[in-house]
Amino acid sequence: MYSFFSYVKLYKKYFILGSFFKMIEASVELFIPFVMASVLSGNDKQFYTRMTLIMLAIVVLGSALATLGQYFSARAAAAVSHKMREDIYEKINSLEFYDIDKIGTASLINRLTADVNSIQNAVLIFVRIALRAPFLIAGSILFAMLIDGGIALIIVACLPFLAASFYIITKRLVPKYTEIQKILDAVTLETKEDLEGIRVVRAFNKREREITEFKGYTQKHASMSVQAGKMSAGLGPINTFIINVGVIAIVYFVGMAVNATPPRFEVANISAFITYMVQIVTALNMITTLTLNIVKAAASNKRVKEIFYTSTSLAKEEGSIPKSGRFNSILEYKNVSFGYDKDGAVLKDVSFSLKCGETLGIIGGTGSGKTTLINLIPRFYDVKSGKIIYKGVDIHKYPVSALRKEITVIAQEAAIFSGSVKENIRFGSSASDEDVIRAAKIAQAHDFIENIPGGYDGTIEQNGRNLSGGQKQRLSIARGIARNSEIIIFDDSFSALDYITESKLREALTELKSTKIIISQRASSIVYADKILVLYKGEVAGAGTHKELLESCRVYKDIYDSQNI
Repeated sequence: MYSFFSYVKLYKKYFILGSFFKMIEASVELFIPFVMASVLSGNDKQFYTRMTLIMLAIVVLGSALATLGQYFSARAAAAVSHKMREDIYEKINSLEFYDIDKIGTASLINRLTADVNSIQNAVLIFVRIALRAPFLIAGSILFAMLIDGGIALIIVACLPFLAASFYIITKRLVPKYTEIQKILDAVTLETKEDLEGIRVVRAFNKREREITEFKGYTQKHASMSVQAGKMSAGLGPINTFIINVGVIAIVYFVGMAVNATPPRFEVANISAFITYMVQIVTALNMITTLTLNIVKAAASNKRVKEIFYTSTSLAKEEGSIPKSGRFNSILEYKNVSFGYDKDGAVLKDVSFSLKCGETLGIIGGTGSGKTTLINLIPRFYDVKSGKIIYKGVDIHKYPVSALRKEITVIAQEAAIFSGSVKENIRFGSSASDEDVIRAAKIAQAHDFIENIPGGYDGTIEQNGRNLSGGQKQRLSIARGIARNSEIIIFDDSFSALDYITESKLREALTELKSTKIIISQRASSIVYADKILVLYKGEVAGAGTHKELLESCRVYKDIYDSQNI
């Protein structure tokens, strides 16, 4: 399971080296006030020259050590964030659709970017400050005590008040930063939706509405950030007040010690004492910065941990593929019901069977459960009741990885990646060049691919920006065909094709030995299927061939007639 300290152990050499050089740098800094006190008490020119050279050497050494400390702290932070992002990305890819829906894509994006950035910044500052600042405070107090133990106790007396202010403010900040990150998720989601639906927003002239909603989220985020900023900003003045009270007390007692008869405090040591006080204040300011970053990182770390502690909602029985023996149907639904939540069922008591090599057409109105029905086959979601039998075996007993290799789903919205045409078609398979070309020809994509500069080696831009909707859909279909799966599911993936292209594609699909399931809003796309399933409000309203359904199923006849007036 996830543990932040596992990443620390993984890159402990960077943490150790960074902290070590920062500690040595702090040790060097502690000698400067002593050298200054020696210079002030001296009265020889050669002595001044020698001490000046010593101070110069200390400054050069301190700068070199600081550079090394900064370098290794940056390496530690970058290494942790790099490995953490890799692990989060791998975990996200292991989650099922239901798990991702529950967390939300916008939240996952923020956790992968903003939250990991927050942890990275905290690691960077932690390595630089965590040991150096306390060491600087302890060293300054120790050297101050060597100068005058009684006066140095004033500094010690300030420490409990400083610790109390840290505790009170940080306790209030952790939940506040968690809320801020949640609102940032909402801002990201709103931005993502607006960018994806920009054409719809402009077409329906809803820009002002979307701007108003976005402003609402950002204003809430700004308001909570200001509140957190006020809390964190209060830490500095409180600490400064406590330290200044201590400084006033020190100045008072130092003055009394200097004016005492005989004097208890040498004038030359006043400079050293004040320098140590400045170092303590500087170190406390560093700790304040560190504390605020750790508070932010703690909230982010909690959100990152939630991803790793999210167990998949599907029971994945892995192992060898079970022996099925003979089977009459490659796919069979037995009284299958499913709902995305406990309140409503999207599918109710669905039953049908499909033989090897057959083509099944699925049609129904919007929201009738067509896509949900086929998402159950590769176990993107699990059935609530009933059984799905694949090759004579309950799919729950079939290894998920093996099941998904044998079943291909081609979605309506084509996902096209940046790269070459060949890479896009070969995505998810080890198809040869000949297989790629064959798949493209069946998908009616070969002709337009040859017109692309470079042909199959030509470049496709991100999300297929240099392709039309129909071209992207045909590339997506070619990708699915290239996998040569047992079952190929076309989830309304002909929607962007014209009737002539679709007709040629349907004819070419007869070459495939695979079992085919075609979901479509067009009755013309499925009229030649071996079997047609009609869904109405999640239930099977009819099943049979095109001719049989025209006579026996009112829902199917209405759909067909409405499209053939």
